[in-house]
Amino acid sequence: MKKYLSILFFLPLFSLAQKTATGFTINGTITGAKEGSSVYVFNEEIGADTIAKAKIKNGKFLLKGAVFEKALYYIGFSTNNRRYYVYIDNVAMTFNGDANALEKALLSGSTIHADFRNMTKTFDPLLSRLNQLGTAYNTTADAQKRDSLFTQIRATVETIDTNVSSFIANNTNSDVSALILLITSNLSQDYQTLGMRFNSLTPIVQESFYGRMLRDIIEKAMIGTVGTTALDFTQADTSGVPVSLSSFKGKYVLVDFWASWCGPCRRENPNVVAAYNMFKEKNFTVLGVSLDKGKDAWLKAIHDDGLTWTHVSDLKFWNNEAAQLYKISSIPQNMLVGPDGKIIAKNLRGEDLEQTLKELLK
Repeated sequence: MKKYLSILFFLPLFSLAQKTATGFTINGTITGAKEGSSVYVFNEEIGADTIAKAKIKNGKFLLKGAVFEKALYYIGFSTNNRRYYVYIDNVAMTFNGDANALEKALLSGSTIHADFRNMTKTFDPLLSRLNQLGTAYNTTADAQKRDSLFTQIRATVETIDTNVSSFIANNTNSDVSALILLITSNLSQDYQTLGMRFNSLTPIVQESFYGRMLRDIIEKAMIGTVGTTALDFTQADTSGVPVSLSSFKGKYVLVDFWASWCGPCRRENPNVVAAYNMFKEKNFTVLGVSLDKGKDAWLKAIHDDGLTWTHVSDLKFWNNEAAQLYKISSIPQNMLVGPDGKIIAKNLRGEDLEQTLKELLK
């Protein structure tokens, strides 16, 4: 779990060190640490890393501090480089452990930390197993072994996913549910399922520190997916007049990302022309978004290919702002937006485009 949890500490936690009306205490008993050495609650990945610090006296210590929001930190000792994960909340906690065997330490008094420890019991072995398999896969040249390892990786990911589903269902009111969703969010990249799981959490958990991070990931990942509302953008047409996608609301509009220099785009253009001519009188149109960087080449391609619909571009090549908005990394690409502004389909080509429009506009 450590290698997976460590990514969380690269996220901005500065606000967590803000003082609140109440704070936390950790009343500790420790063995294996030098008398007078330091113990602290910290996050070494950010500038304001230490939020509480104390000296050990007669094997005991008292840490006091405050966090603005519940989040994951370390308890560390100057005696060695070992660390103990602690989910900090502004409550009174008790710690008992050995500085040389912190994995066996116990921290009580915090419900959220208890949830976290319960979660790690399930997912530590699975994530460690996945990490081991991934390392072996990336360092093995033998094709047969790689196939076997890939099968094991896929099975482990499926097991993790099953356990995530179960954990979320049983802990919808725990911040730790947002944490485990965040940790495992990139394993399958199934953001629709991730979104449904996120929506099953209570509003308070959704607004928690890791909940807000998770929402941001989901919202960004869902941009341009079928069923979502198309994000608006405005670019200049061939005459320099600003045109917005939202100006086509009420129509079926195929947003077509292309460029004059793109061979596959130019070869696909006759299919788009055929569909446009067939359905342009039936509440359908096309909005061409060009990733060109030269206006002359753009206009020539429009003329040569007979593209008689509206065209826009900011002539920024791959940095076209509409393409950036929709994370376009290759062309041709398109999306069919319905009269209500929602994306109906993506990357319709040839007969698929014609058939889809026939079904919609019959």
